[in-house]
Amino acid sequence: RGFARDLSSDFIKNQLDTLDGIELLIYRIIKKLKNSNHKDRMKYVRNFENMIDQEAEHFEESLQRILFYNQILWQTGHSSISLGRLDKMLEDYYFDDLNSGFITQEEVYEIIKSFLKTLHSYQWYKSDAFIGDTGQVIVLGGKYEDEYGEYYFYNDLTYMFIRAIDELKLYEPKVVLRISSETPRDLIELALETINNGISNVLFSNDEIVIDKMVEFGYEKGDAANYSVSKYYGPSTVGKGLEQNNMACISFLKPLNEFFDNETPQVLDMLDNYGELFNSYKYYLKKEVESVIETLDDVVWNEDPLLSLFIDDCNDNQMDISKGGAKYNHYGITTIALENTVNSLYNIKKLVFDDKKYKLTDLNKMRRNNFKKDKYQDVYNILRDMKPCFGMDDREIINITNDVIQLLEDCLKEYTNEFGGKIKFGLTNSSYMFLDDEISASFDGRKVVEPFNPYISLDTDKDFTEVLRFASKIDLGGCKFNGNVIDLMFTPNFIKNHFDELTDFIISSIQSGFFQLQINVVSSKTLI
Repeated sequence: RGFARDLSSDFIKNQLDTLDGIELLIYRIIKKLKNSNHKDRMKYVRNFENMIDQEAEHFEESLQRILFYNQILWQTGHSSISLGRLDKMLEDYYFDDLNSGFITQEEVYEIIKSFLKTLHSYQWYKSDAFIGDTGQVIVLGGKYEDEYGEYYFYNDLTYMFIRAIDELKLYEPKVVLRISSETPRDLIELALETINNGISNVLFSNDEIVIDKMVEFGYEKGDAANYSVSKYYGPSTVGKGLEQNNMACISFLKPLNEFFDNETPQVLDMLDNYGELFNSYKYYLKKEVESVIETLDDVVWNEDPLLSLFIDDCNDNQMDISKGGAKYNHYGITTIALENTVNSLYNIKKLVFDDKKYKLTDLNKMRRNNFKKDKYQDVYNILRDMKPCFGMDDREIINITNDVIQLLEDCLKEYTNEFGGKIKFGLTNSSYMFLDDEISASFDGRKVVEPFNPYISLDTDKDFTEVLRFASKIDLGGCKFNGNVIDLMFTPNFIKNHFDELTDFIISSIQSGFFQLQINVVSSKTLI
């Protein structure tokens, strides 16, 4: 066990107690297996006996261990578990078994399907906001760095996992395919084929951007190159950090609406220009951030000897992860309603301050009324249909977008937690479906309880190439990299009829700078 150094240490005692508990569980499983009628019971008995003090010997055995520790983590209160870079972790076991004749590729593929079906089970227990929202993520492919240099990593398993997800028609666990300029074309094509078959849980993550942003934030290059992702796709290191990426969610829209909900008509009439409005928004956003930070500072972490077992620096430092024993101790938060906020600010700037078509107090009166009165409908339609808008390759829209997210970074960049970690934030969160009724109507024509627009998304009348151009001009440096997904939506026929062009588009867009990309396929059959 390697813990013979200092038995007076509380950390070592806790680790030993945890290992004793795991060992007892293994012996219970072995006893149950021996008394069962399972045809392969002795094979599994050997696998579990080896688990006590031996490294895994074979491919199937290694997957069994992943499932074993995964279920212990779930049962001890951990959730939304990322399973990491499985094709990379399993490579040696796969090729050793394959080259020795111990297993065939067909048998490996069947084992992978069984593994995925097991992960997919117990949805009622694992799900968070809705059934299927388990946060389980498998990462495949990606840049890798060793003594021979940097290259794009992939193998047979990369393809097998994607094919198995497609064949089984599983909507989770999610699959994140890390891509770079060196990703084989046929691997991207396989992912697109899977997506076109209705499996929209395959997401592309652009290593050319993600790794650089992590390094800029403070991660070492080797750790960043080996990144995995968490729920909502925030990049995180493997076995190196506390990496709590979903600790809070900030609505960009809430501070703007609070300003207009709280201030008097006299105060609104005193605003002479857009800059004064933006400064007022800045004040309210800062108050919201201070409230979130106060909540984060009140967090008391429970000691976690089980998780600490899997964190390198905790063991080296003999310090629990709850006490700052990890190498990286950053907090992550997510955000919602950026699109609604940008469109609201643009609409006010254009209609009130630039063109002077309406008084701010009059627009606010309509908004606070939720645009219910018939006489407000013309203005309501103007607000909803204003162009340009979020997602368009328009200089003013892009500037407002970058100004808003820069405001949030300015509020966060000086923060450090009790362990010396910083805060990172991203523009991805599914809470837009559940927090919409907490925020009043907005100046983009959104009414109360209408959902926020998700991610960096595509409306039906927007050219998807324009959305990618827009996204590539959003500044995601500093701490703004905790998951930033472009969400595109197509019909099955669109992908089928434009398959080569869409593949070319994804490949060319890698260098142009998208962060992460999700493609959803929607048809009448899928909705029914």
